Amino acid sequence: CLEGAWDPKLTDPSTVRPLLELLAGRKEIKFIHKDVATVNELQHYLNKWLQTQYESFSVGFLAFHGTRGKLSLGRRQVTLEMLAEFIGGRGSGRILHFSSCSTLDTDRTRISSKSPVTRMATNRFSPGR
Repeated sequence: CLEGAWDPKLTDPSTVRPLLELLAGRKEIKFIHKDVATVNELQHYLNKWLQTQYESFSVGFLAFHGTRGKLSLGRRQVTLEMLAEFIGGRGSGRILHFSSCSTLDTDRTRISSKSPVTRMATNRFSPGR
């Protein structure tokens, strides 16, 4: 789970971690949780998650504020296209779960199996299509 800040106040305790701990305690899941405050940190942890040693963690849970087609990291926005570039064709066999308001509330052609974004993320791009 990569989780952004829910409130700009340092004293805000909001996190999805207790939900993950509950599910892990019931033997429903195993998880890794990382706080992400910058675009560079998001890219870094996505790169780590895509390494072979973490392939048993096949679901990437992205817990951030969001807007149409974007994740919000403070004042910075990460578009679906940027995420696809970060993943760079290494997403085959992985699932990204967006726990963010409105991120997938976008034009269906941006997130369909034939979209350039999806093909870039999963390396299903065929030249000429």
